[in-house]
Amino acid sequence: MTQPSDISLRDWFAGMALQGLLASNIKQFQTASQVEQHEYAQGAYSLADAMLEQRARHDSTPR
Repeated sequence: MTQPSDISLRDWFAGMALQGLLASNIKQFQTASQVEQHEYAQGAYSLADAMLEQRARHDSTPR
């Protein structure tokens, strides 16, 4: 799957992370409150930020 050109890499990573979170917890998500759903989204963006941080570290590492 390729990243659509109209979203940021952070949004792309968050979407992929959210997809994984939902795939592994779909029954819990289906009964989750709105607050809990927001926590899933926050978690996805936290994972995206971590991926971007690691990507930046890797890109700045001399080869």
